[in-house]
Amino acid sequence: MLWLSIIGIIASCLVWVTYRRYHVSKVKNSSNVVYLDHYRKNNQNKKMQKVQKCEKCNKYKRLHFYASPSGKVTGLCKECEYNDKSNKMLRI
Repeated sequence: MLWLSIIGIIASCLVWVTYRRYHVSKVKNSSNVVYLDHYRKNNQNKKMQKVQKCEKCNKYKRLHFYASPSGKVTGLCKECEYNDKSNKMLRI
């Protein structure tokens, strides 16, 4: 009779431990937290590949953005940037 009670206690402890493990892992997996470090590492190379269309020459290159004294924002590539320096635009 003593053996049956010991086996019952051990079995109930095992059931409780497996339930807790399953329940805790399920809570960790269903978290709504988004870790930005992982997102940044994945998109770091994609960010370098993004190019946009220059407003002066209409070529797809990396742009530098400038604001004119009137407030208009323009994106210029390096070639157009050197040609358009006389407009006294402020770099953003």
